[in-house]
Amino acid sequence: MGKSIGLSPLVVLVSLIFWGWVLGPIGMVLSVPITATIKIILDAYAHSRWLAVLLGNAPE
Repeated sequence: MGKSIGLSPLVVLVSLIFWGWVLGPIGMVLSVPITATIKIILDAYAHSRWLAVLLGNAPE
């Protein structure tokens, strides 16, 4: 799922662990949508675009 929305597999795994720790089982289900939303928000602003690039996977 992360590959289709542009998140690297490592980011998907780390977000699963982090959001599961913060929000419990519901956070594990919502971890990819929450992280994808954060990536979209970071990509919208020039000063935080470098963080969005770190969350994304390498271009093919």
